[in-house]
Formats: sequence, structure tokens, C-alpha cells
Amino acid sequence: MSRHLATSLGAYLADPSSEDRLRKFKQRFELALDQAKPLCEIDNTYFNVEYPERHDSQLRLQPVIEPLPFPTGHPAREPAEQLIRARLSIPPDQPVSSFFGDRDVEGIVVTNFLGAAVFPGMISSFTGPIAKFGAPVREDAELLRAWLSFKRARTLDEFIPVPEVVLRALIRGFAVGRILGYVTLDEGTGSAIATREGTRKFPSPGMLPLGKNNTVTNILASMPLVFTELPTIREQAFAAYGALFDLGVTRSDLVQSEQFEVVGDLRSLIDEGRTSVTPLDAVRQREILAKVERLGRAEECRSVLDSNIKRFTELNAKPYRGSEVVNAQGVVGWEDAVTKEIARFLIDEFTIVRDAIARYERSGGSGSDDVRA
Repeated sequence: MSRHLATSLGAYLADPSSEDRLRKFKQRFELALDQAKPLCEIDNTYFNVEYPERHDSQLRLQPVIEPLPFPTGHPAREPAEQLIRARLSIPPDQPVSSFFGDRDVEGIVVTNFLGAAVFPGMISSFTGPIAKFGAPVREDAELLRAWLSFKRARTLDEFIPVPEVVLRALIRGFAVGRILGYVTLDEGTGSAIATREGTRKFPSPGMLPLGKNNTVTNILASMPLVFTELPTIREQAFAAYGALFDLGVTRSDLVQSEQFEVVGDLRSLIDEGRTSVTPLDAVRQREILAKVERLGRAEECRSVLDSNIKRFTELNAKPYRGSEVVNAQGVVGWEDAVTKEIARFLIDEFTIVRDAIARYERSGGSGSDDVRA
């Protein structure tokens, strides 16, 4: 009994009468290699578009196998090598000795991992079920909000599926977009943003039936809804949010709040009274352009931002009373309660944009010459 319990995997398979044991080992090892694959499916088309270097980098699937206790000459060495080469696509001229060792063990652990973080939108086993159940109700506000009932268990700053630095850039992008007239308010039919490639729409119906004064809140809260379209249009599902992000950063590699500067179309609007894209909200842009002087346009931009900062500050100071609810139709009472959840971010980032304009105004237009990427 003690000899049987002390038998290692290598010794067990080295037994001269172990032919049946070898057969069973090959079956179990092959099953282990299959079961060790990540419990998710990756959209390879999307993955290869975003990571064309996949086959030459650590982004590809990497096996992690504890050293098999089969030294050279062991009966199980050759069949194990054949399985490893076949299942891991290792060419004959590449050694596999790293998968073997001489430790005396009773078993081994086999697993896999991706060599780097992968954007969740590329995980088709994540986006597929969302699209399956969400896509059929996307166009019907009542059905959509019934499907979304009780699906938000966190405050909005934690619910929006982006890092805080990106969330803040999106808010700055909204502030700039409204000044330029590029971003429309949600009058009940959704919001959109003007880009050089055309108009890009934010999810509509949105997550919540909020009025136009809370457009920025609904745009941000509705971001998870793009996952219902990812399996079909992939990266294009984020086009509107990508354009909003671009407006909120100085360059694609300068995304922090303190790095924001007046560049691109915001600079052109202030300096020259023109933009490179036709605004969707021409009325808003005309309010800025009504000031014929550069300083007047900069002052009008700051005035727009100040009015928003004042509202957000008052909202942030208003206490919750314990009666704020979302009913079965998604209607929030009181409506501004959702915006209050991110009021501190709104105050911070609108102030960042306002102060950047003020600095640019004082500089006489001698800010950075970098253009927005």
C-alpha cells in the first residue's frame, strides 16, 4: 500500500507493463490541453484588426504546463512531445525540452493565458449573449428599459465601462463639442456628434429617459449599450465615443486633465471664427460666432462653460432625500439625481476646459502648436 501511494507519475508510466497506462495518459493529457484553454471565445477578426502583431508578440495564447516528469528515454516522453507539438502548433525544428523536467511529482497542472490584456469587446463569449438579448429591443425604448431594469448596481462613476481618465476626457470632449456645436442635445430622439467622416450617433434610445439638460449623463450612462452592436460592426460601435474622446484630449498621447490645451477646431473657432466640420447645432455655434473679435469669442465660450459649472455645482450641493427612484419604465425621479452621481467629475472637467480657454485668451493665441491627433 505504501509503495502504491508513493508512486510518482513518471514511475507509474515507466512500468514495463504500463501500455494501458500510457494510452490513458495520452487521452487525459490531450483532454487537459483542451480544457486548459481560456473559458472564453475571442473574436479573431476584431482581434487581428486591433492587434495585427498577434503572431509576433506575447498577445497570442500561451500555454503554461508544469514540467512533465519524463526525462529523455522515458516511455511517455515521445507521445507527450507529439501531443505538445500537435496541440500547440510547435514546428519540428523548435525544441520542446522546456516542457519536461525530472521532478518526482504525482501530477501536473496545465493552463493557458493571453500575454497581454485584451479589450472586453473582443471577447465574443461576452458580447455575443449581450447582443443576442439586447439587439432585438434596441429600437424600442419601452422594451429596452424593461430589459435594463435592475441592471445597474453601482453609482454612475463606477458603472460607465471606462477608466476614470477616459471618463474625464469624454466629459471634456462633451464640453468642447457643445461649444463647437458638434454635439447635439437629446430632445427625445438621441444625441449625435459631427466628425470629418460624417455624423456619428450615440445609443438611442438611451439608458435612461433623461431630458436635454442631462444629455451628457445619458451619453455616458448609455455607453454599455454599444456592446449590443459589437459582434456585427465591431470598432465602429464606438465611433461616436471615439470622436468625443478626441475632442477632450490635446493629443492621443496626452489624455490627462492637466494636459488639456486649446487645440484643433476649438482654437480655430476662437482665433478665426471657423471650424473644419459643419456643426450639427448651428444655433450654438452662431452664439459664439456672434462675437466678431477673438477675445469676445473666447469670453462667450467661457460663459457657456460657466453656466454649466454653476448648475453642476448647485446640483452637487443638493442633498439626496432618500426618495430618488427609477421606475419600471426607467424614469428617474428626480431626473437630475443621476447627473448628481457624476457632478464632481463634470465640475472638474468643465472647469479644466474653461481655464484652458482663459489661459489661451491671455496668451494672445500663443499656445501649443500641436494639433489634435
